Amino acid sequence: MKDDLLKVNILGVNLTFKAKENSTQLKQVIWFLNKKIEETRDKHKSVDQLKLSILSSIYIVDELISLKNSQFNATSEETLPQTDILITEEVDRAFQRVIDVLETNVNE
Repeated sequence: MKDDLLKVNILGVNLTFKAKENSTQLKQVIWFLNKKIEETRDKHKSVDQLKLSILSSIYIVDELISLKNSQFNATSEETLPQTDILITEEVDRAFQRVIDVLETNVNE
């Protein structure tokens, strides 16, 4: 299968990603990131681009950790039900895929 190139603009920086298989998830990641950047810009109007990207990253990671913690706190038992464990593992895998894409497929 041929790799599709996905061109995006984040904070005025043009990036090209190699979207292996289906680019739908990568498009969702970029959309979410841009949405979070806009929300952060609304909260911190006088922040430069670098600080804006760092703050946005912190907010995203905070949401991820809150999601994971809420899954663990949802039950008072020592062990999580199998479905919660699978959800947590899927969140971990999804986050790792995002990191892998950013590390290996970004062409400046």
